Amino acid sequence: MIETNQNLSNATGDAARQMSDAASNMSSAAAQSARGMTQAAQREAARLSDTARDWMHKGTDSAKHLASTMRDEAHVMGDKTQRYVRDEPVKSILVAAAVGAAITSLLLIATRRHH
Repeated sequence: MIETNQNLSNATGDAARQMSDAASNMSSAAAQSARGMTQAAQREAARLSDTARDWMHKGTDSAKHLASTMRDEAHVMGDKTQRYVRDEPVKSILVAAAVGAAITSLLLIATRRHH
């Protein structure tokens, strides 16, 4: 009977060690999995950050290009206007007077509506 108790005690000890080892292995596997998930999340965050940075640079480049194009167009229009005034001075004065009169009329109408 003592021998049976001893065998049972040894078997119980072995089972407890096996359970402890299994729990330790599971804990290690869970920790390793958590590290892997953390690394994957960090890589994805870095990728998203790079994508956002690329979009920002593309937007900035587009805005710079648009500003440059508008500046060039304004310069061309200024040159055309100067050339027209030089070639047609009387017409230019009449057009300027008409535009000034139209703006003045609109301002007078707008101020009368507010009173």
